[in-house]
Amino acid sequence: MASKHDSPAIQEKGRLVAKAGGISESGTLKALKKKGHDQYSAFSELIDGAADAGANQITITDEVDFLVISDDGDGQRLKDFVNSFNLGCQKTFDESKSGGESKEYKKRLCTKGAAGNGTKAALVRLCPDGTAIVYNKHKDSDYLKAIIPVKEIFEKMQWIGLVPILAELPVADIEFYRKYNSETGWCIKIPKTPEITTTLKEQFVDEFCDLPQEKIWGFRYGTEPMKITYQDERGNLHEMKKYNPFDDN
Repeated sequence: MASKHDSPAIQEKGRLVAKAGGISESGTLKALKKKGHDQYSAFSELIDGAADAGANQITITDEVDFLVISDDGDGQRLKDFVNSFNLGCQKTFDESKSGGESKEYKKRLCTKGAAGNGTKAALVRLCPDGTAIVYNKHKDSDYLKAIIPVKEIFEKMQWIGLVPILAELPVADIEFYRKYNSETGWCIKIPKTPEITTTLKEQFVDEFCDLPQEKIWGFRYGTEPMKITYQDERGNLHEMKKYNPFDDN
């Protein structure tokens, strides 16, 4: 049940459980745009985060006017999900499908995604003129949702108070999550742009793209066990071709 202190808009979207914040806010926000991300590295950051969460499947779905990046990773409990959207904090996880709190798991934890503001910087790069929405489900927690109004954040140069974390989501949100996800993991919705569409077609559709090797995800994730697929706007499914960078053949 929504609190009587929540605004009507928040009540329609779910119960407000937290607002993300951070320290040295103005300076940190300026630093987000200076992290040097392009379309290729921004998507890679999100894929890395899913890999850190133990994902076996990552799917990028191209809809009419938006894009969804979903994974079947562990998802996060509330405290860790909130922490993921606090400036200067690293994306963290409590448990894993592949090790729980073992030494091996702790060693694996967040070994690919950049510490600190990697996910936030990627979302800033991918939707500078819009809003990103991140859904989350952990096996031991409720459905959660973070709303990141990137354009408004940089117009006001303010993060605190502008990134709500919501629980007790309405049926429409849960159905949206289940359309793209399995039982757990993240589901990221961002506005679609021609630049994003071009990037995805270069990675999944164009067999002979002219990108340098360091920007081709097939090389970056060539030895990773996870499956990465792209469903284009016509519903056609493309699986990423992987190349072993250590194979001379």
